[in-house]
Amino acid sequence: MKVFSQFYDLYDQGHTPGEVIRQHPKWQDYWYDSSDGQYGPSAAFYQQLQALNLGEAWQKVDAPVLVPSWHE
Repeated sequence: MKVFSQFYDLYDQGHTPGEVIRQHPKWQDYWYDSSDGQYGPSAAFYQQLQALNLGEAWQKVDAPVLVPSWHE
């Protein structure tokens, strides 16, 4: 978990997964996706999403919202 924490700290600071792996080659076995993104979207997509204050955006919603329930 420590490696993932350090990996994602660098990822969130604007580095692509490939750049992080080049800086820390021993972490290559922990990375399972592409060098420029994750699950399809680019690294920039996730970095831009991380920069948003989604909690603040939700606080401004003044309308009924359909939220799925994951309880069985």
